[in-house]
Amino acid sequence: MLLAVSLGSAAGLGHLVQLSDDLVKQAALESAAQQAGMLEQVNDFYDEQVVDRLRGTGIVVTHNYTAKKGSIPLPATLTIELGKHLSQGDTGVQVRLYSDFPFKPRLRSGEGGPKDAFERQALDRLTKDPDRPVYSFESYQDRPTLRYATARRMKKTCVDCHNHHDDSTKRNWKEGDVPGVLEIIRPLEGDVARARAGLRGTFLGMAVTSGSLFGGTLLFLVIRRRRQMSRLPTAEV
Repeated sequence: MLLAVSLGSAAGLGHLVQLSDDLVKQAALESAAQQAGMLEQVNDFYDEQVVDRLRGTGIVVTHNYTAKKGSIPLPATLTIELGKHLSQGDTGVQVRLYSDFPFKPRLRSGEGGPKDAFERQALDRLTKDPDRPVYSFESYQDRPTLRYATARRMKKTCVDCHNHHDDSTKRNWKEGDVPGVLEIIRPLEGDVARARAGLRGTFLGMAVTSGSLFGGTLLFLVIRRRRQMSRLPTAEV
């Protein structure tokens, strides 16, 4: 019975560890999906409620808005700037926006295109199937990380700009095309550490229970053995 309980406890602990890892991954996926969705909504709102309303007013919408007084950033530029701001926070989360056809300044800087195998794969897969996010749990910059990529779809309000802007590197875009990918890079160290801290209490409780059971069993056997020995007849000399 003691052996069965011990083996069962060990199996239960192993299952708890696996369950904890699965929950960490699931929570990270949900968080990354929410962050990507939030950035997409901000971009759409800015495009429809700000940029579109300013057409014909003389206000310039450009990627180089910091160098031109009275101008505002392009929707994609706004997302890139928001991503940079988020990447500087304490969470360790990074945001990337990349494309096979970035505007010329980002193409020259080397920031606009895919940088590694995951980003290349994300671009290829999302161009063919933009409705299904691409993600991977892997070591990134020597840290356990979730990389979560979603497709950016070409909006009706953006087609004309992308097809006629001087810095555009492709001029036959259509509404619904995938001009690029938004990627959330989310480190998992903090999530794993919190999950492990919660499991330590469980491990300690199970260890105390198993130790008590083992000690109680040994004590019972010792007492029972002594009682049996005390009942044995004494040999006459």
